[in-house]
Amino acid sequence: KTIVVEPRMTMEELVAATLPYGLVPPIVPEFKGITVGGAISGGATESSGFRYGAFHDTCLEYEILCGNGEVIHASPTENAHSFYGFPGSYGSLGPLLSCTIQLIPACSEVRLTYHTFHDPIQAVRYVRNRVHASDFPDFLDGMIFSKDLAVIIEGKRVSDENDTTP
Repeated sequence: KTIVVEPRMTMEELVAATLPYGLVPPIVPEFKGITVGGAISGGATESSGFRYGAFHDTCLEYEILCGNGEVIHASPTENAHSFYGFPGSYGSLGPLLSCTIQLIPACSEVRLTYHTFHDPIQAVRYVRNRVHASDFPDFLDGMIFSKDLAVIIEGKRVSDENDTTP
């Protein structure tokens, strides 16, 4: 359940390439024009980051062109310093040539629950408590509209018969 892609592939193209196989990346930034390379080097995240981390946390390996012309493979076990140093580097360590991304089964539906708070501090406390809940959501987002209105949105994947995602 992986895919090897070049850095200029957009999120729209990535999802279009994986969805026919019933798979998607765990993190899909909402702007469909964001590229894989931009999401890695810029530290992209999304509401599913509550479960999976940032986009680069779903990457298993990078192929990087170093300043001396050498192409290196970086993973947690090979050139680990480059693997962990590359995300968020905005390309300063060299151009990304390719990356291997972990995929998860796609689901047909996400059930949303909206929680409204009249005190933003209560909303923050609610989110803090969800981190330790045994049934924490697959997606979590929040918005503070004013000093007396905040909304936390939880999303839960509706399991398909073939879905083995935790």
